[in-house]
Amino acid sequence: MLKFKQFILERKRATPQIKAWLGTRAKPYEYWMSRQFTLPFPLSKPMLDRMQNVAKESEGFHITDIDGISTLFDLQNSAKSLSVTTKIKDVRSGILMLEGVETAGGILVEVKGDVLFQGDFDIFSSPDSQGRRWIDLHQFAREFMRRTGDGNFLHNWDVIWRRTIIDHASKFIKRNSSELIDVYLAFAPEQGSSYPDYLSHASKNLDHAKLFWVGGQGFIVKGFDPDESLKEKGIVDKIETVHGSNHQLVKKAKMALFRMTKELFDMAEKYFTDNILDFFILGTEDKTYDYNEHIMDNFEIQNVYYDGEMYTPSEIGAEIGQHMSSEEIEANNWNKEDFNKYFEKWV
Repeated sequence: MLKFKQFILERKRATPQIKAWLGTRAKPYEYWMSRQFTLPFPLSKPMLDRMQNVAKESEGFHITDIDGISTLFDLQNSAKSLSVTTKIKDVRSGILMLEGVETAGGILVEVKGDVLFQGDFDIFSSPDSQGRRWIDLHQFAREFMRRTGDGNFLHNWDVIWRRTIIDHASKFIKRNSSELIDVYLAFAPEQGSSYPDYLSHASKNLDHAKLFWVGGQGFIVKGFDPDESLKEKGIVDKIETVHGSNHQLVKKAKMALFRMTKELFDMAEKYFTDNILDFFILGTEDKTYDYNEHIMDNFEIQNVYYDGEMYTPSEIGAEIGQHMSSEEIEANNWNKEDFNKYFEKWV
């Protein structure tokens, strides 16, 4: 089983450029309690390697924008993964992708590398601050049930995930209840009478526990005042606001988050190993989608093409001039007709 320390060591080996890029991503504990995912699950390289389904030296493309292009060169030949497309439904689908999926788009990066996981559709994977990719298992529920008739695979992970988050919240609150109430009273004294009930709910209910640990993450949380849930940033933020970042309770809260994160990763590794045949089925469907999504690492950039109506050669050169000559950059300034012809190869 992969130990959590190995993730930390991988982060330490990253270059300063990669660390800067990873620093803009959510932390692992934030993904475990993300409002964007109904049922989060991490896909680490060791997990995917165990599937023994790696497609070496596969070709694909990745759409990005001017803010993301230089970082991709720094991520080459590393264990940091990239979401790529290897097949599209038609040329129009490619043009729509060029307009941007998670970015402003306008730049197509052609890559070759090792495909670790193959999705026949957009699986909406997302990287965390350590380069690990996450998926929402809930999106596979209906198709998985249709093909296998097995409702336990996703349900069992849902139970493990929920129970672990709630259990860690309950233990931390029980051990530090008086100090936590003092923090809440100092933070918002006008709501003082409600805090014992709030902490009690956070010890029993997943939504309350997630709000306790990481706040609303910019989302309106069902059952809570919209303004309050949008402003809520979690218990560490509250303690630091009241006592400062060096207070002992801050250290306790961060250690509790670390222990919870480690346990969830260890459980995810075990669950993946115990159910590896079911994970083979995820991402495969008998329908045709606009484009697929594969997870690739150890990649090398083969070429970069950009929309001349969005970016000038000088703008592109300022970002990747050390990797491509001015002649190459000028030649790869494409118009819509150029991209139409190019996307034909991926249909």
